[in-house]
Amino acid sequence: MPLLSIWRPGAPLPLCAAALTLLSACSSAPQAPVLDAARVQRFEAQGYPATAPLAFTEAEDIVFVQGLPTRLLWTWPQASGPHPVVLYMPGLGQGPHAMAAWRHALAQAGYVVVSWQALGDDEAAVQGDPYRVSPRFGLGPLQQRVSRASALLAGWRQQGVKVPGVGPEWGEADMDHIAVAGYELGAQTAQALAGEAVAGLRRPAEAEQALAGVRAWLFISPHASFAQGALDTRFRGLT
Repeated sequence: MPLLSIWRPGAPLPLCAAALTLLSACSSAPQAPVLDAARVQRFEAQGYPATAPLAFTEAEDIVFVQGLPTRLLWTWPQASGPHPVVLYMPGLGQGPHAMAAWRHALAQAGYVVVSWQALGDDEAAVQGDPYRVSPRFGLGPLQQRVSRASALLAGWRQQGVKVPGVGPEWGEADMDHIAVAGYELGAQTAQALAGEAVAGLRRPAEAEQALAGVRAWLFISPHASFAQGALDTRFRGLT
């Protein structure tokens, strides 16, 4: 049997013909998706659709959480409530002003957005410095962030959300429809609040009250460390 087959002019090319057929099939235009209008309407009916982008206001406020002053950045729509609330926790090395375009879009859609960095050391950390970055994802700082976030949410349940410098019609917040969102380090905190099984992490006493009004979780670029065990077991308890 020859080691090399040489094609001769005039000989059939079944493989080439088959390949050309496949290529022509792949080059055909894809079919446009069919929009299920009824399903879209059912989904929109569960939310807070805005007829047009709303004007919004933004302001910083200082509140005390567990006896320590904490800087909150409020972004809220200039429209009568009630408004659902989004608690956003930024990533490492970021302050509450991060993700401005996203926060503003939510406010224009009718959401009150509260952005905060639970620990000052997390905001001051420099990205790319392993000696300052890696420890911030450890159990100790995570426990502090979970505890402070639980205290903040529990305080909202007890006293309501006060939007600074606005009238009561703007400050009315829907405490039964809260979303907790986080990016990177903030996502790690949100995952722990939502019920991720983290070895050694203590659930705060006020956690049940704090999470009573939480209806949605959003983890942006979530933290995943395989040192804590398999993902399917760690995330099994997420609510």
